[in-house]
Amino acid sequence: GRECNEDIDECAVDRPCPEVGGFCVDRAPWNREFPGYKCACIPGYEAVTSDEHGATACGPQNVIIVTCREDGPEYSREEECDNKCPYQRGDCEENDDGFYQCVCEDGYTYNEATGDCEDIDECICDSPCPSAAEGGFC
Repeated sequence: GRECNEDIDECAVDRPCPEVGGFCVDRAPWNREFPGYKCACIPGYEAVTSDEHGATACGPQNVIIVTCREDGPEYSREEECDNKCPYQRGDCEENDDGFYQCVCEDGYTYNEATGDCEDIDECICDSPCPSAAEGGFC
């Protein structure tokens, strides 16, 4: 009989992912979450429809301004900074100019509207993943 021990690269053979704004990553056949392959959308596009393999259609994403890293406003007194800085993910620190600022921990940015340290999107800000051309996605 025929042995089924060779992995087929569905991305190269079938091209199952969206042609516009999408890309494909070949996955191991035993990967339970996305067996065979995974489809995703490139930055600037978002999944319009999806199935067990990820995006089936990608459309232009609404433009969102992403703040990758921002510290809070400056205060002349440490007590004032302490009262405004969220303690869970931020801490007041004296800067080089002698003012006090709420500095968020790594992976967070200060949101002046809410007065909180909010999670940043590392895929947009730091690009920790290989590019789509290299077969990566976040």
